[in-house]
Amino acid sequence: MTKTRACMLIMAGALIAPGVATAQDGGVSASLVLSERLEAARNQALTPDGEDVTLQSITTLGYSFLSETRTQSLAFDLGLGLNGSLISDGDPTFSLGERSLSLDYGLQGATSSLDVSFGATQSDVAFLRPLSDFIEDGGLVLPEDFDDLTGSGTRTDLDFGARMTLRDDAPFGITLSADASDVRYRDTTDPELVDSTRLGFGLSGRFDIGPAIVATAGLRYSTSEEGGGAQSDSITYRADVTLAEPRGDLGFGLSLTPSGNGTQIGVDLSRSFDLPGGSLGGQIGVTLTSDEAQILTGGLDYALDLPLGEIAASLDHSVATDAGQTGDVTTSLSLLARTALTPDINASLNAGYARYEEAGTDVVTSIADLGATVSYAFAPDWSLSAGASYILRDPSDTEAAAAQSLSLTLTRSFDMRR
Repeated sequence: MTKTRACMLIMAGALIAPGVATAQDGGVSASLVLSERLEAARNQALTPDGEDVTLQSITTLGYSFLSETRTQSLAFDLGLGLNGSLISDGDPTFSLGERSLSLDYGLQGATSSLDVSFGATQSDVAFLRPLSDFIEDGGLVLPEDFDDLTGSGTRTDLDFGARMTLRDDAPFGITLSADASDVRYRDTTDPELVDSTRLGFGLSGRFDIGPAIVATAGLRYSTSEEGGGAQSDSITYRADVTLAEPRGDLGFGLSLTPSGNGTQIGVDLSRSFDLPGGSLGGQIGVTLTSDEAQILTGGLDYALDLPLGEIAASLDHSVATDAGQTGDVTTSLSLLARTALTPDINASLNAGYARYEEAGTDVVTSIADLGATVSYAFAPDWSLSAGASYILRDPSDTEAAAAQSLSLTLTRSFDMRR
């Protein structure tokens, strides 16, 4: 275990463990979920002109725990999978599926707050997972190596994050943040997949200029190391002004990221609206990279709650500032629609698109997917779902590859609350 990975484990344990005893004073809920998924996939490895059909049996055991009090919360999630697969003209194989562990702790005080999270995941490298798996807070949060994630092998991912706010009730407040990620590969067939470690630290101040005007200013330091090579670091300075209006917020932001090749400058204007049953937010800006290229940036987020479902859409076009990724351009689009066909039958449709351009190169990778699912709760704590998905991967340096899959999943849940 590297020093960085050991440090991440120690930091997570030290910050999260104290909440276990005190969180027992409030409500506790737990859930044990057992599912069996049968799947047929064509070209699961996403190779150009691949026609191999893979039949899979995926057994998953999941456990989640949540304890909450008036001021604290502790969440724990554990997942373990067992896979059996048969590829065209091949022999059956059995292996462990995705293994995951996550811990989240939150503490809310009268004038301050603390949030800590830790996650560990080990999974196969094959990028057959739909982009909808990476949606967080309504937008796509892509893996840092999604443009290279093909072939076979095992990927181990450790993530840690912490955020503390101070003086929440004062005209001037402070926010401290830290995050770390460590990615390791084993037995991979793609030489472009290399181990990486990233660390980040942030400090910002909040200034309440008036009843409806808030200004923030701060900096973020990040460092990155890939494949045992030289370490790179980056510092980004950012300032924002937000004006609260009756129907939403209006914001203006400025960021500076100095480097040995020059300074990357970003300017953006944002606007949000509170709508009946939903929300709409948008952002537009421009980034001047260190090589003096001008890139138009922006985003759009829309959410609408319906009597029998929901609709959500997110669009983002941004330029990275963190070490090892400064100047990289990412475009992502996600669409999601859910509806209840009957009290026991639900249907969902999701679509996603992501495009990654690496700074200083001509390499561009695009991934698009489309998926549909119908689920039926045929008994208390039992459900049956059927799904279909299509994924297209189109890198600029190789031929495009597509994969299709059909699945049937039976799920049994055991819930407890006190």
